[in-house]
Amino acid sequence: MARRIMEKNGKPNILSVFGREYEWYHLNFLDMQWYYFVMLFCLLHVISFAFFGAVYYITMEYHRLDFLQQRNLTCFFDISDIFAAYLFSLETQQTIGYGSRGISDVCPDAVVLMIFHTLFGIILSSIFSGTFLAKFLKSGSTSAVRFSRKALITMRNGSLHLVIRMADTKGNDRDRGVYFNAYCVQDIIYQGENIPLQIHHMDFGFQLDGTNNLIPLLYPTCVSHKIDNSSPLYGIGPDELPLVRLEIIVNISSPGIGVFDSTSYTQEEIIWGARFELDLTPRRSAKCVEKIVFNST
Repeated sequence: MARRIMEKNGKPNILSVFGREYEWYHLNFLDMQWYYFVMLFCLLHVISFAFFGAVYYITMEYHRLDFLQQRNLTCFFDISDIFAAYLFSLETQQTIGYGSRGISDVCPDAVVLMIFHTLFGIILSSIFSGTFLAKFLKSGSTSAVRFSRKALITMRNGSLHLVIRMADTKGNDRDRGVYFNAYCVQDIIYQGENIPLQIHHMDFGFQLDGTNNLIPLLYPTCVSHKIDNSSPLYGIGPDELPLVRLEIIVNISSPGIGVFDSTSYTQEEIIWGARFELDLTPRRSAKCVEKIVFNST
């Protein structure tokens, strides 16, 4: 059996064709594990503290000879060695300012250096805070949407429809709607040429005719794709379905977050001539839809 392009949990099975030597060029902080993300930014802060501390110390030593005859003049207050320069760098970048160490106005280059250092610290902290928030939102939303284990092909108003059920298990603010996008990847023969892994877009919607892909998730919802002459499933019957090689990849996205959940269905996970079982009876001590019937057909 051919390996699927995307696992049921949304993890892709695609290996980069550029090789491992290009991995660092495509470093994605949002996809990085939390441990490496925190360690990387801690390392960046420590390195920046040490770098600017060394630059402060070099600047002080450079002007020390100029101020030997004028003992009351100095570029920095209360900085006598490299360790004190490191502490001053940390206090400046983190805007601590304990009050003992400081900079004077007799060294314009040191003043410019401190301004640049302060701006660098603000930018670095902003990148860390924004990335941390984006990772937190992304990691907190990956398991919120639940998909049916199977996709069904059923008859509606005289037309065949491919139907998938989905639900928001957390009941959060995405109840106002998420965008549903799907693609069919299959091997085709075009004018005698065998074209593997051809991608076709599929229109899904929560309306009965398969329109409107902004899906409300107030309760488990069925989304459908109308199988007409523009559908990649057109011409495939119940007898041909087990013989073809295809995979339907589903992506759920939300404004401001992007794609936050995915799944896929192979031809073996599509059931012909079935319907999802419905149970929307309100209950006092339970949700209006029982979990046991979510995948029932």
